Amino acid sequence: MKRLRYLTLAFLMVTTGAKAIVIRSDVPDAKYLIPSSAFPALVDLPGEGQGTLIAQRWVVTAGHAIQGYKLMKVRIDGKWRKVGHVFLYPGFKKEYETVKYAAHHPGLKNWPEIKSALR
Repeated sequence: MKRLRYLTLAFLMVTTGAKAIVIRSDVPDAKYLIPSSAFPALVDLPGEGQGTLIAQRWVVTAGHAIQGYKLMKVRIDGKWRKVGHVFLYPGFKKEYETVKYAAHHPGLKNWPEIKSALR
């Protein structure tokens, strides 16, 4: 027991402070905002998704970020741009629906089959 106390004390002595984001009530919100120019490769999608500009005319994002939208335009550096084409990973829709269904049915008996379908 004594050894555990010393070990705990030693651990507490070597821990570092958390580098957390702290939002103070006495600081105006505007002080926490970062201009969009700080992230020129960030692409805003309709809804809540984002993507990353990986080339002059190519954006990569997670497939689920565009589910439920007919993606017609994206916002890059504050300007709306037309979308020419959307490429989805082959089989994405089937896999997405399978995982989504399984998430809403945690007692699913065929969970191993679903997992193997995702490989």
